[in-house]
Amino acid sequence: MKREWINCPDPNWSPHPLSALDLNYAHSGNVIGTVYVFDDPLRELQIRTGLVELARLVPALTGRIDPKSSCVVLNDHGLLFEIAEYCGSSKEFQDPIQNIHQRLDFVHEPKRIEILKGRAPLMTVRLTHFRDGGSMLGMAISHCLVDGYGFHRLMQYLSEIILGHLREPVSLSPELYDLGTSRTVKAWKAEMRAQNMALPGRQFGLIGRAKKEFMGFMLDRFRARGREMFHFTPGQLEQLKANILEESGLDWISTNMALGAHLISAILPLQRSAKDRDLGIGNVVNVRSRIAEKSGSNRSAFIGNALCIMIDNLSTEGPLTEIPRGAIARHLRSSFDKMTSEHLEWALNTVFDALSAGYGYPGLGLTDPIMSINNQAKFDVYNVDYGVGRPRRVIPHDVGDHIMIFPAMDGGVEVYIRDFVSVKRQAMLQQPKWRDRIYAI
Repeated sequence: MKREWINCPDPNWSPHPLSALDLNYAHSGNVIGTVYVFDDPLRELQIRTGLVELARLVPALTGRIDPKSSCVVLNDHGLLFEIAEYCGSSKEFQDPIQNIHQRLDFVHEPKRIEILKGRAPLMTVRLTHFRDGGSMLGMAISHCLVDGYGFHRLMQYLSEIILGHLREPVSLSPELYDLGTSRTVKAWKAEMRAQNMALPGRQFGLIGRAKKEFMGFMLDRFRARGREMFHFTPGQLEQLKANILEESGLDWISTNMALGAHLISAILPLQRSAKDRDLGIGNVVNVRSRIAEKSGSNRSAFIGNALCIMIDNLSTEGPLTEIPRGAIARHLRSSFDKMTSEHLEWALNTVFDALSAGYGYPGLGLTDPIMSINNQAKFDVYNVDYGVGRPRRVIPHDVGDHIMIFPAMDGGVEVYIRDFVSVKRQAMLQQPKWRDRIYAI
């Protein structure tokens, strides 16, 4: 394997400040990564030239974290570019219904602790050549710089650079919105209680640091585990949506809400105890489209962190494992209805105030029963061309949630499911009993 480093050519670039939200993502250990599979061989020179221009325009990608200043400073080396060969065929990864169990080893992902201590690059790229002439391009960027939307926008940006028709410049600013308020910690806690939200734990002191390190340790273990993939065609999604509309009695529901309700209902008996009555549903929400009118920013030209994780409590009288998917769909719809611009702005301010004051994520405790859904189905992940046309398949490298909904080439979705507690339960998802439940639309 060949390794080289791509530097930012501007020595006068000033350090990029990281907000409390960015630093929280860095501590979570989630590096956002994706691999792109191509039928034809990518040209090393084109990729390298594109990365050099990307480094010039977005210098923070070539940096590292300075733990003392909480900023991104220029790395002595830059971003890592690797070139490797693989004895297999690219067609091994092109079947849209193939279950990719393990994380693909086609992009180097630095360890969380190495990133936090400023010893590792924030962006790594690996170009792999297959024996049949195909290629796979792996990309990974630390979550302290980008969220899912920002990552895929950046990949489109690199595509535009390589093809020579850059539409607009992008910016990597500390925040897309003016986050946080001037209220005191006392006032912030009072607001939390008024909203019936659990107070998060402190991240300062021996206990707080111990909890943070424990979470990091567990996240590293989760990251190494496999995941199970399930493919739903556009036709299956339409039928599922029609069925859940009828079961829920709603007048409207999005395809993604219907799919989320179905998946939660399908795997609850495996994930939760029959005695459980409560469940927190963590749903990653892209707030750009909701409060953009107040920001005055061109959000399509922005790269950074602007996601809010909504934790909604679902309580039932009977066993949680027996709740019908129509009821879950109604819960998700009610959550959607309350997500006004004002509500999301309040929620994001609450998150930022908590993290800035040295507390954890509001509404999310270490022992709370949580099921998280990361929905990237509407991200335009296939709209990239690195010199040889669109990719044959795009595969997420990391799945940091129980359920990730990812776009499929045929217009459907790939659903990746990971069990965060038991490897044995993870393996059970391949048994006919559980596969039948998941595909029983």
